[in-house]
Amino acid sequence: VIFRQFADGKEPPRDERLKQIVYQLEVARRGFGFAIADGFLGKAIGVSDSQRVELKEKAKSLESKTKVALGAIEEAARKRLLGNLSKAQRKAVTTLLGKPFKRDEF
Repeated sequence: VIFRQFADGKEPPRDERLKQIVYQLEVARRGFGFAIADGFLGKAIGVSDSQRVELKEKAKSLESKTKVALGAIEEAARKRLLGNLSKAQRKAVTTLLGKPFKRDEF
């Protein structure tokens, strides 16, 4: 058991805050959909097996769409920032970074 309780079943305020932080870290690490589908957060709110299946499917779909949208935003930001560099600096950045890699390559 990660969290302790007093004899009356109540948790100390410090432990309650710790639990909130654990849930927030899980959401940051796994994503909201997967955290509520089958993480500590999902267990705490009583997600059923049927909900779990549906949430996982929706989370996968939304995660894919989110990655595409974030990639477009990152690329637009990169172009705007590169616009502030000289031609030589842009070339140096391109050379230093090399060909883009996919995160699943490692």
